[in-house]
Amino acid sequence: MTTHSPSCCAATRTSCWGGRRPRSCSPSWPGRPKLVEDVVPNTITLGELVRVLRQLLRENLSVRDLRTVLEGVADAAARSKDTSYLVENVRRRLFRQVTSRVADSKGVVHALTLDRPSEEQLRRTLGQSDGEATLAPDVATARRLVTSLEAPPRAWPRRACRP
Repeated sequence: MTTHSPSCCAATRTSCWGGRRPRSCSPSWPGRPKLVEDVVPNTITLGELVRVLRQLLRENLSVRDLRTVLEGVADAAARSKDTSYLVENVRRRLFRQVTSRVADSKGVVHALTLDRPSEEQLRRTLGQSDGEATLAPDVATARRLVTSLEAPPRAWPRRACRP
């Protein structure tokens, strides 16, 4: 049953945690009672943790590595209890899982870079939200950037830079 649950419940897994019983829903929680007790309710509430877990699942990120998730939440919660901030901190810790989705068969992640004027224009729109940098370009700037990124790939220069 547990081996088939990810494929059977993919569409409804974010609704399985109603906010009341995540300990009994997840098979990995009983193996980490001390870690859970250290974080909930000392650092964040159970409801806040459930919101973080739901958001990670909405993004199709696995929460099986509960130790990493809880450590990320605990570290970030000292600075802010905002769910998006907590999720971003956990996402950073799960970087291997995130990048494995976009890496090719050789493990290389291909990326686009912006030219200097576009980068400078976006840099001028940087703001702060909960201590994190956020982009807030005006509508015209955002449209120009999106239009240029939507250009057919054959029009892009064929330069590959290797670190």
